[in-house]
Amino acid sequence: MKNAAVRVDTATRKVSLLLPAGSKEESERLRFEAIAELIVMISVLELLEKDGYVMLFRVSARTQDVYEFGRKDLDPGNIEEVPIIDDRTLTLLCKYSRKDIIPTDEFRRFCSRDFIARDEQRFQRQIHFTVGALAVSTLLLVLNMAFTFWPKMTGESKKTLIKLDSMITDIHEIRSTLFPLKKPDSLQVK
Repeated sequence: MKNAAVRVDTATRKVSLLLPAGSKEESERLRFEAIAELIVMISVLELLEKDGYVMLFRVSARTQDVYEFGRKDLDPGNIEEVPIIDDRTLTLLCKYSRKDIIPTDEFRRFCSRDFIARDEQRFQRQIHFTVGALAVSTLLLVLNMAFTFWPKMTGESKKTLIKLDSMITDIHEIRSTLFPLKKPDSLQVK
C-alpha cells in the first residue's frame, strides 16, 4: 500500500489502517484511497486463490498475533488509526496475514501472457477459427454464385443448349446410318 499501513491482530480479530495524520480533507482522501486499495488487494488475492493462481501456506514459525504490512516509514507520533469493521475484510486479512502467498506456474504463465487467462486465450482462438471458416464459406458461396449466374448473364447457357441439341441430333443421324432400322415384316416373333 503506497500511503498507508495495515495492522492485523489475529488474536482479537482487530484490523486498523495506519494513515499519516494531516488536514481533515487530506485524511479523508487518504482514508478513502487506502480502504479502496485494501479491498481491491484482498479481493484480487481471494480470486487468485480461488482460481488456482496462488497457494497459501502457513509457516509454522509464525506464532505472533500482530502483523503489519504496507508503508513502514510512517512516523509513529503522527499516525491516524482507522479501524476496519467489515467482517469479510477482517476474516480475509486474518487468514492471509498468517500465511505465505506462493504463486503457481499457472500464475507465471498468466503474467507472461499479458494477464490474459487461459480460458480467454482459448476463446480468442475459437473466434479466429470461426472467422476463418466464415470467410472461406463466404468465398465459396460467391464463387458458386459466379459460376451459376455468369453463363446466364452472358447468354452462354443458350449457346450451350443449342450446341447440346445439335450434338444430340448428330448422334441420332450417325446411329441411324450405322444401324438402319429393319423393316417390320422382317421382324420375327418367337
